[in-house]
Amino acid sequence: MRSPRRFWFRLLFGIAVSGVFVCLIARNLDSGEMLNSLSSVGWIYIAIAVLVLAGGYWLRLLRWHYMLASIGSPLSLSRCAQPFFVGFALNNLLPLRAGDVVRAVAFRRVIELPVSTVFGTLLLERLLDLVVVSAILGAGLAVYESNIAVSGELRALTEAAPIIAVLALSAAGVIILGGRGRPLLKKFDSCNHVGPVGLRQRILDVLHQLVSVLWHFSHWGRMLRLFALTAAAWLAEVGVFLVMAWALRLPLSGTWISMGAGTLGTLIPASPGHVGTFDYFAALGMRLHGVDASLAIAYAVMVHAVLWVPLTLLGVIFMLLPAGAGTRDER
Repeated sequence: MRSPRRFWFRLLFGIAVSGVFVCLIARNLDSGEMLNSLSSVGWIYIAIAVLVLAGGYWLRLLRWHYMLASIGSPLSLSRCAQPFFVGFALNNLLPLRAGDVVRAVAFRRVIELPVSTVFGTLLLERLLDLVVVSAILGAGLAVYESNIAVSGELRALTEAAPIIAVLALSAAGVIILGGRGRPLLKKFDSCNHVGPVGLRQRILDVLHQLVSVLWHFSHWGRMLRLFALTAAAWLAEVGVFLVMAWALRLPLSGTWISMGAGTLGTLIPASPGHVGTFDYFAALGMRLHGVDASLAIAYAVMVHAVLWVPLTLLGVIFMLLPAGAGTRDER
């Protein structure tokens, strides 16, 4: 009984959080101006943005396939696409990152690795993303500091720079040093008196998953390859923001901050698809560069749609295929 109750509580809590951010957005919104801005965007810009987005997710797919293949999965790159895109689509449609659970559990026979190991690769994905996105946002705030006009609620984003740095350094530290944490885990295993049994076991399970994967990728060559793929994928996502800023004739310098702030905003528990949280922080990134609130919100909504719709549709298409489907077996 507790599990469904917890699910509904978290879902309703996320919807409530999204509602708060939507209200914050609505305070400064001129709906007529926003609709005029959205209607002025030509389809050619959307097509270019979708192509750039496709390139970014192809790099993410390469990264995950490299992780799985390095650990011992026989899954080919083409057959790896199904669990990968189904997982992302379900994350867009369902709460609590349910797509990650589906990617690890529902496709375990296709991937041919223990579920705990697959979860370890997903945790490593998140850490790599956190480091790179935080670095992009920090660089944007530093490089374009002279262009930023700070006032009111916008000040919170610039004052968050130390927190962003701590997040990035913490995630980088876990990635680089985490694989050497096996002795500490063994000591923690023996501490039966530390915390409630159920909670302690869940924490240990997660730590063991992550440490075992980090141990494998502790070789500098492997880790540098993962960082290179991650950086390239997120630079492609910056490209999506650049194209849409170009379409709306907004300052291109704001795209770096907008991408970083909007993406990190999705760490806040919210409704499926991160409605409200992404849009609020992505718009703030543009408003830091003096863009009118309604135009900045139109920009954030357009980028959100470009990021959400194609990926979700592709994932739904893959859901309709038999498990393990791919264009061909490359083994």
